[in-house]
Amino acid sequence: VEPKPFVPTLSEEVTSTWLSDLEARAPLSTASPPSCCIFTFANTRQSLTSLAFSCDAARVAAGFADSSVRLYDLQQMSKGRARQPGVADTRDLEEEGGLQQGVTFLHGHSAAVHAVDFAHDSRLLLSASSDGSVRLWSPDLAAAVCALHSHMLPVWDVSVCPLGYLFASASADRTARVWVTDRSKPLRILTGHQADVDLVRWHPNCHYVATASTDRTVRLWDVHSGECVRFLGGHRSSPSSLAMSPDGRQAACGCDDGSIVVWDLGSARRVASLQGHVGPVWGLAYSHGAGAFLASGGADETVRLWSADLHGEEGAEGGHAAQPHGRASKQQQAAAAPPSTSYTAFKTFRTKHISVMGLSFSNRQLLLAGGAFTAPAGGSKTGGCEAEARKGSSMIQQHNVQRKMVPHQGDMSHIEICQCFKKL
Repeated sequence: VEPKPFVPTLSEEVTSTWLSDLEARAPLSTASPPSCCIFTFANTRQSLTSLAFSCDAARVAAGFADSSVRLYDLQQMSKGRARQPGVADTRDLEEEGGLQQGVTFLHGHSAAVHAVDFAHDSRLLLSASSDGSVRLWSPDLAAAVCALHSHMLPVWDVSVCPLGYLFASASADRTARVWVTDRSKPLRILTGHQADVDLVRWHPNCHYVATASTDRTVRLWDVHSGECVRFLGGHRSSPSSLAMSPDGRQAACGCDDGSIVVWDLGSARRVASLQGHVGPVWGLAYSHGAGAFLASGGADETVRLWSADLHGEEGAEGGHAAQPHGRASKQQQAAAAPPSTSYTAFKTFRTKHISVMGLSFSNRQLLLAGGAFTAPAGGSKTGGCEAEARKGSSMIQQHNVQRKMVPHQGDMSHIEICQCFKKL
C-alpha cells in the first residue's frame, strides 16, 4: 500500500485559480513597489480584536469582543455603494433588517474572539476564542461546521496550513495544538513554552509550525514528531506578530516595543533587527515569490515596507538549534552560519487614524491592511468616517486593543475602503 502524502492534493479548481493568479501576479521590486489598500472599521467601540483577508481579496473576516465573527463580502458591499462612491450610505445599514449589505454575522462563541483565519481555498473560516474553543465556519452557508474543545484556557491564535486542511491553535494553557478538519481531537500537542502561547504560524512546506510566547521566545516544531527543532530567544519584549518568509528560510517576529526581529531558521541566528514603529507591531506579512518586501503595521497608525537584500555578512547569534544528541560544536555552527539578509526601510504609509491590526498580501501581490478608526484627540473626525458622525452613531474615542484584555461590548461596525496607495 502506497503511503499517503502528508499534505493532501489540491483540487483542480483551486489549482487553476492559483495558476491564473500566478500569471497575473505583479513582480515587486524597489522600482515597482506593491499597492496598498487599507480598510477602516468605524463604530467598533474598541471591540475589534482580529482581522483576516482571503487570498483572493474578496472577503474580510473580523473577530469582535462581543463573541461574534463577522464576514464582509467586498463585492456585495461595493455594489451597494455604487450609488455614492466614497460616501457611506445610511440605507445600506437599513437593508435586510438593519444589517449592512454584504455583512454576515456568525454567532456561536460565548466569549471574545481573538483570531480568525481563512483556509487555503476560502471554503472554511476558523476562529479562536476566550471560551477555549476553536470553531470552523462555512462562509458559503453562513453557519458553523463544528466546535473543537481541547484547550483548557483561552485560545489566542489560530492558523491554517497553506496547502491543506491542517491547522494549529495557540492557547493560554502554554500549549499549541495541531488539528485536522476531519477529527475532533488534536493530532499533536506541542509543549515547552513557559508562558502563554500567543501566536502560531505554519512553515510554507507545511511540515513545521512556529509559535511565539509571552516568555519572549519563538519555537519551531516538527509536526511529524511534535519535537522542538529550533529555539529563538533574546527578544526584549513579548512577541505581538509573527510571519514566515515565502521560501521558508526566515521568520520575522514583531514585538510590543515596536521592534521587528528576523531569524534565520537554518542556523537559528538573528539576521536583522528593525526599528521604526512606536508601539506594538500587530501585523507582519511577506510578499509572495522572492519575498522582496516585508510589510508591518501596528498601534502607531502606520504601515511600513521593508526591502530585503539577500546579500550580506554573517548573522548575529541569539538562538540555537535543538539537538537531540547534544549541541553542535562552535566550528559547525560557524560553518552553518548563513549570509545575513539586509532589511532596509523603504516606505511608510500613514493611515487616517487607523491602528493596523491585520496585514496580508493577496495572490496578486496587493497589500491589504485593516484596523479600527481612532478618533483624534482634538475631536475632529476626518475622511469617510464623517458620515458616521452625522448619523449620530457614537464613535470610538480611543483604540487600545490588547490581545488578553476584553474591551467594551460593541455594536454594528461599519467597514469601508478608506485609503488606497497606488504604486509609486
